Amino acid sequence: MGSSLGFTFDKVQIAKKGYSPQYHNTIETEAGEVRRLLIEWLSGQRAANLNVVGFPDMDDSESQKELVAGMGKLLEASLSEKEPEDIDKTQI
Repeated sequence: MGSSLGFTFDKVQIAKKGYSPQYHNTIETEAGEVRRLLIEWLSGQRAANLNVVGFPDMDDSESQKELVAGMGKLLEASLSEKEPEDIDKTQI
């Protein structure tokens, strides 16, 4: 293929990696960059940028209100070290 395109690579040059398509170089460069950035991120040298585009709709349904009220009662009870009496623990 190389000779038909005018290149004069012989088998020894190709075997010793004297010839390497640009694509191979690009892949190696990109993989090295990904490894470097991942190592920086995992070691705490780089922060992960987050772009929040929206939040889920928070409905005020009765079950949501009951859950929040029950959690509040549990929190109050745990802070006062008393057992909450009017909480159905099977629903939490």
